[in-house]
Amino acid sequence: MTKEEHKKILLLLKESRLSDLYDFLISISAPNDPNYWYYKGYALRKLERFDEAIESANEALFLDANFNIAHFELGMIYQSRSDYKKAIEHIKKVVDSFSEQTTLPEKIDTLNSFALTYKMARDTDNAFKYYNLSLEILAQEIY
Repeated sequence: MTKEEHKKILLLLKESRLSDLYDFLISISAPNDPNYWYYKGYALRKLERFDEAIESANEALFLDANFNIAHFELGMIYQSRSDYKKAIEHIKKVVDSFSEQTTLPEKIDTLNSFALTYKMARDTDNAFKYYNLSLEILAQEIY
């Protein structure tokens, strides 16, 4: 994917033009770029085309097994389908891979999504655990 294509993708995302984003993605060719497959999976999830979204996110992981944003996207796809077991499995991989390079917003967003998934699965103990962890990390950053 070129820099110009990436800029256009980010603009379409910012403007929430998901159908246009999907149309743009299928008009370009970047079969070896995991970012391409991630964005395609994201757009397809938002368009509620979940089976295709899963295929795209899995393609991103095939190209880069450590591409955590694709694991996060799979978690969101499975959460949208009420398959909380699979959602938790993928989001947990992201949480387990937090490092010094993981930004505060990424940590907070991931932990809150993880907690929400547990809440939707009616596992309040783990929901509270990850909501509290999110707050703890935020508080540590403030102080």
